[in-house]
Amino acid sequence: MHAANFTNISHPFGFHSKYENFVDTVKDNYKVTDGNGYWNWQSVNPEEWVHASASAAKADFPSIVNDNTKSWFLKAAVSQDAADKWRAEVTPVTGKRLMEAQRITAGYIHLWFDTYVNNK
Repeated sequence: MHAANFTNISHPFGFHSKYENFVDTVKDNYKVTDGNGYWNWQSVNPEEWVHASASAAKADFPSIVNDNTKSWFLKAAVSQDAADKWRAEVTPVTGKRLMEAQRITAGYIHLWFDTYVNNK
């Protein structure tokens, strides 16, 4: 997600760190257990692979940082209901990103070894 600059500018103030803390609380719910990495996902070029990964993640940015989540986040300082709403809003796409990140990373490591170790 950092590669896609999710919440690169912490606006509203503090959203970046609160979002990261939230992700830490839900990440165990999104562990890939089937062993299906993205083995031949985008390219045989590592640079293109990283760029494609960032582009895929950036497409989900509006589902995480939008007018609703910003408004609820600001109200969350004094409202548990608002805190629950912004977290509920970002949970599905966060889970998607976490699952995809694991698959992309597994595929990238495989590509890296094929490119720089196994082909030498």
